Amino acid sequence: MSQSRFEEESRQTRPSSDRLSGLLVLFLVFVGTVHAVLLITTYSDVLMHPHNVTFHNRIALRDGVGITRDLFRKPFAVAKEVHGAEFRDRFLMYFLLFLDQKVRYGSYQILPPHPSASIIWPLTLVLTPYLVHRFVLRVTGDRRTALIALALFLSSVGYLSTIAMNFSPAKPMSLFFFAAMLNVVLSISSALRPGELLYRGPGWPVALLLTLLFCSLFFDESIYVAYAVIPVLFPGLFVEARSLRKNHGKGLAPTIGNAVLYATPAVLFGLFSIVIVPIISVRIENYQFDPFAPTGLGRGRHFHLFKLLNVYWNFMSMVGTSLVPRQVSALLPVPPNWNFYDQRING
Repeated sequence: MSQSRFEEESRQTRPSSDRLSGLLVLFLVFVGTVHAVLLITTYSDVLMHPHNVTFHNRIALRDGVGITRDLFRKPFAVAKEVHGAEFRDRFLMYFLLFLDQKVRYGSYQILPPHPSASIIWPLTLVLTPYLVHRFVLRVTGDRRTALIALALFLSSVGYLSTIAMNFSPAKPMSLFFFAAMLNVVLSISSALRPGELLYRGPGWPVALLLTLLFCSLFFDESIYVAYAVIPVLFPGLFVEARSLRKNHGKGLAPTIGNAVLYATPAVLFGLFSIVIVPIISVRIENYQFDPFAPTGLGRGRHFHLFKLLNVYWNFMSMVGTSLVPRQVSALLPVPPNWNFYDQRING
């Protein structure tokens, strides 16, 4: 009797507790949104990074604020401008960065721009949170969980730093690409039967995924890790089940072919950077771009782009010490003399 009464009371109280938790989740999303809006509107808390003024603008605005064909040459001239201290393959990132500075300074003819405003804001401030929410909702099927993920994302340093400081679009755009790719891969996975590999997916989503992978590699080295994370999150799209291999009678051939397809963007990126870019740099800028040369970071510091350890540290600058409160980040280990990898990169 007492057992049945307890179950009846539980059923009666569950709707009220569900409503309370739902309201709490909505409140968290509201707080995160209001905090972001307050940050945008508080001019004393936002800025344009001094590096943009002292270095990037010198290249971007050399031919004025107009959009000319030289804008497409400037990304390949960065290494020459800094006397070989910057041999990184971030050509699309530099293109967006220089375009952003032209738009910012060109807008002074109409009205002064917001201190940290950027042309990438529609993607990084609006579309990326939507993609994060959509991915979690599709994976979990629970709106409340998706809203919690959205609230956490809106309050993260990685998101707020894009508002607080106009600097490089490298990592904000990498985050956008990663969120977009996760949604595309999930769509491909949903369209396939269990055990089918990526190459059997619908044509345009697979093509879109490969295009996003290829473009993202020209923004930041941190995307290298994201490139590797996708097979970990969706192993069924990359490793065919043993029973299916036995039924098809093809052994490992489908899995290997699938891996070659997925690796194609990385291979094309490597060929472009190693073979084509040096030719372009010689013809249009009269210097030799060397992707294997050490990249200087000032005061004698340098790193080699293709060393895995440096890819790791670069990725950690997006998901490591940059994501914890500034007071705590000082206690966490960073590479020797690489102090820009702590919270200070977020302004």
